[in-house]
Amino acid sequence: MLHDGLDRAGLEAMVALPALATSWRNTIARRLETGVCG
Repeated sequence: MLHDGLDRAGLEAMVALPALATSWRNTIARRLETGVCG
């Protein structure tokens, strides 16, 4: 039961981390664009 919970948490982390990295990069890119062009 505990092992199953850990596996699920690991899968969720593997899915969530790339999404977080992508949104983080998009935020940085948007700030750079507005800083340079704005």
